[in-house]
Parts: sequence; structure tokens; C-alpha cells
Amino acid sequence: MLTLSGPRSVFKYQSGRVIALGRVMLASLFLTSILLDQSQVAQAYAQPYALLLIYLLLAFALAVVTWRDWWLDARLAAPAHAMDIAMFTAIVFSVDGYTSPFFLFFILPLLSAAIRWSWRETMITAIALVLLHLTAGLLMTGSQLFELQRFIVRSGHLLILSAVLIWFG
Repeated sequence: MLTLSGPRSVFKYQSGRVIALGRVMLASLFLTSILLDQSQVAQAYAQPYALLLIYLLLAFALAVVTWRDWWLDARLAAPAHAMDIAMFTAIVFSVDGYTSPFFLFFILPLLSAAIRWSWRETMITAIALVLLHLTAGLLMTGSQLFELQRFIVRSGHLLILSAVLIWFG
């Protein structure tokens, strides 16, 4: 039997691996960026750092466990998807400015759903993410940190991107 070596064999099960690596890279980049950005409100709070560190460790463990086992990757896809959605909900309003994870933490679950499943699951994910974003925004309405214009623009971006990805799905 002929075996492949090199980059093609490493990415034999590309979709799951790309999603797992994307999750690890996203968490790593965001954690690093808020650590280096001294202007962040999050500097005063430990929760965003702890949350991101836990997410990074879980993402790394998930990538390691599923790297060579496509069956395990398929079985853990839904729990990992729920973890990504929960992370979007928890972290979306924790930091501001250019290091805000808003868009990337929205895109990861949407693209994961589009890649792994069908347009229906992508639509369900989009609806859940948009509703969670709207709920979080409405809960923060009385806060001094809440910016209505940014909330409206972000909600519009979510709706447009959701519609596009559902259409392509």
C-alpha cells in the first residue's frame, strides 16, 4: 500500500483540522492582543483573560484529541460548536477597540456550521448568534459602556453576513 507523506497527508481530514486550528489560532491571537493592548477596559478585569485561557486550553485539547480521528471529530463537532457559540456570547462585550473579537468569534461558528453541515444548521447557528447578540446588547442598554451606534452597526453586519453564508450554504 502506498502512503502519502507531506502536507497532503497532514490535512487528510481538512475541514475538522482547519476548524480546530482556526479555533486555537483565534483564541491565541485574541488573548495575546488584549494582553498587549494597555488601553483595554478588560485590563482591569480577570474574567476575559480567564475565559480566553480556558477556551484556548479547551480548543488546543480538542485539536489534539481529534487531529487523527475523524470519527471523534465528527462526534465532538456539536459540543465544540456549542462551545464556540457560548464563547461568542461571553466575550463579545468584554473588550472594545480594534482588539474586539466581535466579528471573528461570530464567523467561526457560522463557517463551521456551513463547512460541517448544511444551510439549515448554518441558519440555526446564525439565528442563535444574532439573538444572543441582540439579547446581550439589550441587557447592556443601561450600561455606560454601551454604544448604541456600534450595536446597530454590528447587528447589521451579523444579519448581512448570516444571509450571505446561508445563501452560499
